[in-house]
Amino acid sequence: MFPALRELRPPGEPTRQLTVGVFPGSGNVHLHHAIDSGYFQQAGLEVNVVQVVSSDQQILTSAF
Repeated sequence: MFPALRELRPPGEPTRQLTVGVFPGSGNVHLHHAIDSGYFQQAGLEVNVVQVVSSDQQILTSAF
């Protein structure tokens, strides 16, 4: 696990948001498991997963 995700964020600290563009398929099961288990939320990160159909769409979706 990433070091930043090992440490819980103090209550009341702002949540960071991340949008991730992924291709459909079972290769994303680990990402969905981590989201469902609350690992990202505990670290103060709100992850939004968007399915894409092309690399161009993935780049546009994941750009910040």
